[in-house]
Amino acid sequence: MQIFLTAKTKGIVRLIFAHCLYFLFIVGFVGPAAAQSINTVQDLSFGEAVLTNNMAPREIILSEDGSFSNDPEYLFVTTPEPGIYRVVGQTPLRTITSVTVVVNTQPSGGGRQFIIDNFDVDHPSSTDVAGEATIRVGARFRSTGDGTTYPVQTTFNGDLQITVNYL
Repeated sequence: MQIFLTAKTKGIVRLIFAHCLYFLFIVGFVGPAAAQSINTVQDLSFGEAVLTNNMAPREIILSEDGSFSNDPEYLFVTTPEPGIYRVVGQTPLRTITSVTVVVNTQPSGGGRQFIIDNFDVDHPSSTDVAGEATIRVGARFRSTGDGTTYPVQTTFNGDLQITVNYL
C-alpha cells in the first residue's frame, strides 16, 4: 500500500542590480491525514548573485549536501543553500520508497522566467521512531540564455511539489 504526502512549495526569486537571485520556499501540506505535515527547516535558496551575461543559459547547480557549482557569470553576494524539509506525524519506522520533486510553475516575473530542474534529493529509507524524516533538496537553476536581461528588483514566483511515497 502506498500513501502519498504532498508538500506544495511557493518560490520567490528577487533580482537585485543586473541579476541577483534569491530563492525562498514556503511549504504547506496536502495529504491523507491531518496529523501528518511537512515543515520547512531551511528554505531552498540559490543565494543572491549578479548575472553578468545571459547570452547562453547560465546555471547554478546546488547539491542536496550544500555543495554547488555555477557558471562564472554569476557573482555571488550570498551562497546557495539546499532546502531541508521535515516530515512529522507519520507512522514510526514507515518505509519511504521514494521522494519526488516536480515543478508546477517555473519562477517568473516581469515577463521573464528562470528554469528549475534536475532535482537532487536525499531522504532516509524510513521514518524514525518518532515518525519523522528529513528530506534534503538541491536542483539546477538556469537562466533562459536568450541574450535579454532580467528586470532589476523583480520578484519571481514559482511552485514545486514534493511527494513522499511510503509502503
